[in-house]
Amino acid sequence: MCVSPITSTVHTIFRAAILRAQRRCGEDIQQRIAADPEGGLLHRLTTHSMLAAMSHPLIIAIISGKSDIFNGFLEASDPGFYHQLAGEATAYVVQMQQAGLMRADIPASSITYLLTALKVGMINAPELTGQDTLPDMAELTEALSDLIRRWLEPEQRPQESEAGKRLYAAYVDRLTPPE
Repeated sequence: MCVSPITSTVHTIFRAAILRAQRRCGEDIQQRIAADPEGGLLHRLTTHSMLAAMSHPLIIAIISGKSDIFNGFLEASDPGFYHQLAGEATAYVVQMQQAGLMRADIPASSITYLLTALKVGMINAPELTGQDTLPDMAELTEALSDLIRRWLEPEQRPQESEAGKRLYAAYVDRLTPPE
């Protein structure tokens, strides 16, 4: 199949826009967790990542599967990207479990899958239930944070979250391509 120079250029531009949005969202998350004393705990990481994603329209469009954006993303992305993303997320969960920041009695792959389903579902639910039933986003992310804290964090809450902050920073670094 022959790809025209225009199509190739459009894909290159589209991919650059997506990578830029991902970097900005990642930087936003990093700033949020750095400013939060509990920022390295999973429930706070989740809150910060959801709030940051919600403030970046391109990220939301991709996550919510807007066909025009998402199809362009699929065409512009490396075919191994999703496999890498899932593998890195599962490895990150394992590291959080080993650091005692997450329950270790649930398989990391199950946690990764369920967390992804929760986040993507939260973003897509208004399409199913209607915008008029959408609760305040800050309230919703706090409820999700509480759910994750009760479900995935150890009963005895860790006293410090610096290890979680370091693990998250390393995770983001592995996912963020160089400029």
